Amino acid sequence: MLSVRPFCFVCVLALAPGLPLAAGEPAAAGTARSGQSQADIVWIDAIAGNDAVTLRAQLPARLSQGLPVDQRSGTGKTALMAAAAGGDFLLLQQLLASGADPSARNSKGASTLMYAAWHGEASIVAALIDAGVPLDWAAGNGWTAVTMAAAKGNLAALRQLLVAGARVDPRDVQGWTPLMRASDLGRSAAATVLVEAGQADIELYNPAGRTPLHLAVAAGHQDIARLLVRAGANPDTADFHGLTPAAMAARKGFDLSMLQR
Repeated sequence: MLSVRPFCFVCVLALAPGLPLAAGEPAAAGTARSGQSQADIVWIDAIAGNDAVTLRAQLPARLSQGLPVDQRSGTGKTALMAAAAGGDFLLLQQLLASGADPSARNSKGASTLMYAAWHGEASIVAALIDAGVPLDWAAGNGWTAVTMAAAKGNLAALRQLLVAGARVDPRDVQGWTPLMRASDLGRSAAATVLVEAGQADIELYNPAGRTPLHLAVAAGHQDIARLLVRAGANPDTADFHGLTPAAMAARKGFDLSMLQR
């Protein structure tokens, strides 16, 4: 198949090489824990599992003992990231009030805002934007919060990011934009937000020369193909192998010109 396939979210959760989030991760074990206090072990395990109940219960004692709320797991994940990943607004508020750093990044460069965009809880996204987390920070794979929200189909988070001024067309390390991710994954509502509200560039192409329309047609997402064609995407743009969206659609048994109606 000619298109470059997207990152899978199962892989994201498993911390596959090159992927930014540690939304859930195995607890550290054995010698990796040597020198850690029991309080730190409990805290780090709770971070690893996005265990908001334990984090909330442990927070007062941690503060009274002068222990850092930004103690990191082995992947650089903080309690604030765990709160964002788990969609726990109350815990996020408590941690911010206790001095947690909203601009922390994990060992793969992902920001707390990316965790929030992955989960999609609107109140958390808004709180982190208000806390001043940079909107367009990119992780090591080039994904931004907009990329994550688009690829996950989290519309409230995506709208909030775009209204706040986040870039709509950042490219990741594979040369894909958020609209390309949404088009390939079948996130039709997210694609609509990117095109209509974010004014994404529908004619950008990836390293294979494929536009969002190529990707939508290749994956069989006629609803997104219709959106893009009606927005003015050119069905006759050839990729670097000479294939056009129109020709690809014909092979799949549908006519792109019919989608313009």
